[in-house]
Amino acid sequence: MNKAYQFNISGMTCHACETLITMDLTDAGFTPTAIDHATGIMTISLADDAIAHVKEIIQGSGTYRVTTVTPL
Repeated sequence: MNKAYQFNISGMTCHACETLITMDLTDAGFTPTAIDHATGIMTISLADDAIAHVKEIIQGSGTYRVTTVTPL
């Protein structure tokens, strides 16, 4: 069962960052509900066991770091 989560991401500095993260997640079968580089927050609905995989995808480039994941 999917639940909404808020990911706080450091290193997002522009709209291009949002696009790159969204593309990487979409390629892996995940679709963010919302993403905002100004606040560093992404909202996404996913299963509990997918959190680690989504973190890996976001942090894969070495540019971005997931600082917290909070259930909504």
